[in-house]
Amino acid sequence: MPGAGKSFLGKRLANKLGYNFIDLDIEIEKVKGKSIKKLLEELGDKELLRLEETEAVKLKYIQKTIISPGGSIIYSKKAMELLKENSIIIFLNISLNEIKNRIKNLEQRGIVGLKEKGIDNLYLERTKLYKHYADIEVNAQNLSRSLKTIIEKINSRP
Repeated sequence: MPGAGKSFLGKRLANKLGYNFIDLDIEIEKVKGKSIKKLLEELGDKELLRLEETEAVKLKYIQKTIISPGGSIIYSKKAMELLKENSIIIFLNISLNEIKNRIKNLEQRGIVGLKEKGIDNLYLERTKLYKHYADIEVNAQNLSRSLKTIIEKINSRP
């Protein structure tokens, strides 16, 4: 979800592991020369989702890299199956109240489905999908503690 700490934790995790870091939203903005919010306004939800999927598929063979996708990547079965096959998917689970506390300007962000469904419904809908695809689930209420937990869970995987 937006505000879960994907970029914050992703950058720190990459640094700790000696990996590269890619923020998929930033990559899309570079390719298109526009912000995610602007792209969402111009293209609509379906086209932005297609664009996210296209960019995610390009990462198929990338190694030793932490990828922070936009939260709506979860709607692309193709992208999620590819990511699941080639990486460890970490679900940063935070409460809806914490999302609202962290992001005061939700309408200013490019969030697929926000206008139609509202943040409460998006949270319920996406959380089920995040849990479905996750290899590791981490409580991300406390971001400093979350980083330590992620590293421990990665290191304890067979």
